[in-house]
Amino acid sequence: KLNINAILANTNNLTLAKEAFDYWNRNKTSQDWDKLFENLNLVIKASEKNDMSTVREYWESLCEIPGGYEKAQEIWLEIKPLYERLHEFIINRLVVHYGPEAGQNYTPSYLLGSLDGLDWSIKADILLPHPYIYRSITDILTKKDISGKSLYLFAENMVTPLGLGKASKTFWNDSLFNKTCPSKLIDFCQSGNTIVITCNNASWNNFLDAHETFMNVMQKKMSGDEMFHSSYLLRYGSRYSGTVEAVPLLGSILALKTHHLNSLININNEQDELVLLLLHALRTLPKIPYYLAVDTWRLQILDPEESGEEAQNYDTKEKIKMWKEVRQEYTLVDSYDDELYRDPYVLENKPYLAKFYGILSAFQIFAELIEEIPQDVPMEMHIAQDAKLSELMRSGLTQEWTDILMNLFYIYDIQPEALTSFYSSLDSYMTNFSLSEQEMSIPTTTTEIPTTIKTTDNIVLYSKNITTSYPRINIKSEDVNEVKEIDETNNSNLPWIFMSILGAVLSMIVIYIVKLKRKHNKRVKRKNKARAREIQANTRV
Repeated sequence: KLNINAILANTNNLTLAKEAFDYWNRNKTSQDWDKLFENLNLVIKASEKNDMSTVREYWESLCEIPGGYEKAQEIWLEIKPLYERLHEFIINRLVVHYGPEAGQNYTPSYLLGSLDGLDWSIKADILLPHPYIYRSITDILTKKDISGKSLYLFAENMVTPLGLGKASKTFWNDSLFNKTCPSKLIDFCQSGNTIVITCNNASWNNFLDAHETFMNVMQKKMSGDEMFHSSYLLRYGSRYSGTVEAVPLLGSILALKTHHLNSLININNEQDELVLLLLHALRTLPKIPYYLAVDTWRLQILDPEESGEEAQNYDTKEKIKMWKEVRQEYTLVDSYDDELYRDPYVLENKPYLAKFYGILSAFQIFAELIEEIPQDVPMEMHIAQDAKLSELMRSGLTQEWTDILMNLFYIYDIQPEALTSFYSSLDSYMTNFSLSEQEMSIPTTTTEIPTTIKTTDNIVLYSKNITTSYPRINIKSEDVNEVKEIDETNNSNLPWIFMSILGAVLSMIVIYIVKLKRKHNKRVKRKNKARAREIQANTRV
């Protein structure tokens, strides 16, 4: 059996990728599209049974956000410029690697490392202008054999200091860590236990996937105490929560932004930080327009009001063509005809709306979690002491997710600013390096790589005598003499250098105090605004 995704992920040859994709596309199993559209029409019946006039209204009620699709389109217009810049960046990077033939307006999904093209970081090895930190981390994960179970133990190391506890013994004993990726969670209703089925491959993608999946595992465990409340039982399986969808993404965000990653490798270079942020963007942003595109296409087919034409009366070929056009319009990616037949949300008639809002909510929640952290307090300790994250994960489906955001974080509206701000530092990087040749920058200082990593139970995950995987720099004797001469000259300038550094430090302190004061005023203003809204709402009632 041809594992097409594995081939697309691992080949950096344009011809081989296209030939493998074409071969798979010609020989794949034919799908019963008539049956799929017949199944899709069941949503119309479900909306009628629930006294909803349209499928749009029905799905918005399931996702507990009235007017959610109209709001989603408005949010998308604000995120779209960032997405388009990222897409332009990857096109330029593909052209640098493959040549002009890769520079198409709609990028074929097979050039992005998978059939669906939803995670562009799969091709990080060729998309990154500065892949040094990416390859270093991948090298460490491989050499230290941090994969499978040890990777999930490593993820637990991040979760425990956040005040979220540990996974159950059943999870560790019954999970299968040597199967296939992507990871799959299985819930056992009677026992309330959750296990994971995943692969034993060491990679950057699996690193982030493990942290997202493990956060989901802990969310299920922590909300398990609420499972027998009537409010939970009535909503379980029939509601889609934006906060439940946000928690896994918080796992990968926290993996990058806490000190957790430093136990693998010390990140003390601004360029490396930007590359890691870019990797997260390549993994996260492509999902946003896809989620909106799938629901938009289905609504156009199911609701006469959604389309100027009677799209629900189209034949099968016209509906498939319509999907490809919607997919290209939103994502700028060209996929294959049977793509939707591999999408479980389409097959099971589930709306993507909550997942769309889950991504936005994750960044807003993170911004609230890290606000007003004292300078001398680690982020992990602050989040644990604040306890809002643990309360969020315990809440699960006990109440409407928008109420949870209001009660815990004073978030009264889902907005894109937190997301765009999170990635804002990438703008200049993508502009400056989109067409540059790939570099392997050598750090000017030695980066320490831990030889062991211990879990919270002091279990050693690996132990090897490895000092560094970085390239060694050979210095000629004449270069050494030149350096000595420069050092002698520089010694006379030391007092001036010291005064310059002191002045810079004092300036930074003043700027920090001003920013801290502005941040505090902003926080007070938002809380006052929230109280005013709450008073206004109570007055209306």
